[in-house]
Amino acid sequence: MVMTYARKGIRLVGTPIPIVVAANAGALAVFQVSNAALNIGTKTVILKRLLAWNNGAGNTVIHIGTGVAGAIVDVMPPLFTVTNLNAGFVELEVPEVEFSTDIMAWCVAVPVTIQVEVEEIS
Repeated sequence: MVMTYARKGIRLVGTPIPIVVAANAGALAVFQVSNAALNIGTKTVILKRLLAWNNGAGNTVIHIGTGVAGAIVDVMPPLFTVTNLNAGFVELEVPEVEFSTDIMAWCVAVPVTIQVEVEEIS
């Protein structure tokens, strides 16, 4: 994944990330927060939109959180997706959670491809 350097108030779309290992141990960063050495203060982002494509054999649940693979802490309720369909969760459907670390995602069943849009607020 390429580190994206955001600017306050600007919305950025992350790269589509295929999640192919089920459970918390298969968690991947779906957006990396730009905490470059030249930044002053801590950068924070708010998740504004999440797109998912469930290409698995059954319905699944997407968990969004922070931490490292195997120890992800959910920061919002799980999102349900139906097999072989696209799911688009927009601002009104996604809780407004502020992230100061990478946004991580894991799924109960795989494969699922996830793409997020964020707005950097500080």
